[in-house]
Amino acid sequence: MKSKQLIILIGVLAAGLVVAYYLNAKRSNVVSKSPAKVGQDVLKGFAPADVSTMSVNDGKNTVEIALKDGKWIVPSRDGFPASVTAVNELRDNAFALRIAEVQKVGESQMGRLKLKEPGSGAPADDTGTLINFKDGGGKDMATVLVGKRLEDKDEGSFSMTPKSPKYQYMKVKGEEGFVYQAKDGFAKLEADPKGWIDKDKFFKVERLKSITVTGTSPEETWKLARETDGGELKLDAPKEGEEFDASKASASGSAFSFPSFDDILPATEKDKAGLDKPTHTTIIESFDGLIYTVKVGAKATNADATDTTERYYMTFSVDGKLDETPPAYAPPMPTLPVELPALPADATEESKKKYEEDKKKYDADKAKYDTDKKAWDDGKKAAEDTFKNTLKTKQEKLAQEQGLKERIFLVQKFVIDPIVKKRTDLMKDKAATPAEGTGAATTPSNGATTPPVSVNPVELTPPTPSGKIEAVTPPIEVTIPDKDGKMPPKIEVKKDADKKDSTKKDGAPKKEDAKKEEDAPKADADKPAAEGAEKEKPAKP
Repeated sequence: MKSKQLIILIGVLAAGLVVAYYLNAKRSNVVSKSPAKVGQDVLKGFAPADVSTMSVNDGKNTVEIALKDGKWIVPSRDGFPASVTAVNELRDNAFALRIAEVQKVGESQMGRLKLKEPGSGAPADDTGTLINFKDGGGKDMATVLVGKRLEDKDEGSFSMTPKSPKYQYMKVKGEEGFVYQAKDGFAKLEADPKGWIDKDKFFKVERLKSITVTGTSPEETWKLARETDGGELKLDAPKEGEEFDASKASASGSAFSFPSFDDILPATEKDKAGLDKPTHTTIIESFDGLIYTVKVGAKATNADATDTTERYYMTFSVDGKLDETPPAYAPPMPTLPVELPALPADATEESKKKYEEDKKKYDADKAKYDTDKKAWDDGKKAAEDTFKNTLKTKQEKLAQEQGLKERIFLVQKFVIDPIVKKRTDLMKDKAATPAEGTGAATTPSNGATTPPVSVNPVELTPPTPSGKIEAVTPPIEVTIPDKDGKMPPKIEVKKDADKKDSTKKDGAPKKEDAKKEEDAPKADADKPAAEGAEKEKPAKP
């Protein structure tokens, strides 16, 4: 073979190898697994502390969380406080992203990895979630499109091998054409604003003293009050015939003790709430001197047709001032023992001896007083410190609640159930009136009425005898005297040996029965066996 042909053959072979490598790389979609990439940060140079604005867009919802005056807020909810926990979780997850694999993916394959941008017109199943971070000057720090999340590999419930980390496909803005498979992606991505608001920023009624509810009708208007903290509730101004049931009012007595809300209605949409004409207005007075006013508006319409939860619009305000005077310390102060008078110079030996005894007792009483006084002072200071700390907590709670005035909350029905009761819902159940001719109805302890049981009298008819009726008279033993008028000797008839007397056991007489037989008087042989026989005259010969 000529050298020129050999060179051409080698060139063709080399070109074929290059093409084969390229096609193989294209099929695997893997460009590089270089150590320079794997293990590095997905978001290079990302500093969580520098973030001042974050936005999340999933195609259905978009939310922005901003840092204002040192506090995180949700601007779309009129600046309502954002959950600091949720904010930190998103920033920390972004900072912890590490590259596990780098792939080059064509645009046509982005959908199967859920890496189509939201709002691009692509199907919802093909789109990812777009996250953007900005610094205090409004400059973009990082933008990442988060796509499909790979599930954990199941190693078996009894495997000692730890589960493989979760991976998530991502595209970073500025690094077009490359797709990262990141270790431990975002645990939670929430684009709905209601998922970012701080649900702990609400109100809570403590130590309820009275509750007054005014509805749209007299039947929905009532007032309950208690005389002491924790005491039994009583109905104010009961009407004639009303029997109040304190057990049924227990829920009303703890109304808004642990309320919760689902969302905040922006002020621009306040016409939806219908709070200009509330269905119920509730005024609650507490033993702390605070007065809460709660108004319930219209029923909300759920955006999701599959959501059947009943929700209502509600607003509240709180007024009053907390008592800042600490209560008197209850334990009495120890009494200082009276000091002994000085011993006279001319005191007798007996007086000196008595003085020494009194001095020992005084010293012991004074030592006990010092101990008791210190304990009393410490207890008084502890009680005052507790009061101050409690007062401070209450003042902070009051300030936070007053800052929520005129906010419109979306609450579930169970939150307002204790106040949307009718007067009849607070009364004892009345016994049902029995129908004529029936027994009285009974009312069990659980309030349910048991219907009366009607018992019809049954006429009893004596059975009609069938066949011949015979009366059996036991035989009477009669003794007839002889021709001389003398009575013959009485003949005793022995019982059948096979028959056993009921007073005998195993054919032998019982001791008690034997004794009775010995004590019993013997029958006179000459005495007639029957009274009728005694009257009979002797027969003629």
